[in-house]
Amino acid sequence: MDNKKQKICPICNKKLTFLKQTLKDGVKVCSNHVVIEAGLLLKETIEQSTVEDIKERIELVKAANEESQKEVENGFSTESTPGNRGAGLNNILTSVLTDNKGTIHIHSNKGII
Repeated sequence: MDNKKQKICPICNKKLTFLKQTLKDGVKVCSNHVVIEAGLLLKETIEQSTVEDIKERIELVKAANEESQKEVENGFSTESTPGNRGAGLNNILTSVLTDNKGTIHIHSNKGII
C-alpha cells in the first residue's frame, strides 16, 4: 500500500479523518481508534503499534468495559453469600447519582464506565 496515497482507514474501512495517527509500519489510521477505542496516548506507543495491535487492543478494551458493566447491575456481587457482601455498587451509585446529584467515574484497569 502506498502510504502517501492512503485514503481509507484499515480499521473501519472509511475515509481517513483529518486527525490520524501513523503506526509502526507507516499505515495511517483514524485517531479515534488509537486514542479513544484502544486507549493509547503516548506517541512512542502508537508509533510502535501495528494495525493488528490496535485491533487487538480495541477488543480487549471492549471486553473489559462489558465486564465493568456487570459490576453496576443491581444484585451483582463477587461474594458467595448475602452475609459477606458489601453495600453493593448499585446502591452506592444510586445514592451518589440520584440522591445527591453527583457524578461517578469508574476506571478499572482497561475498562471505563
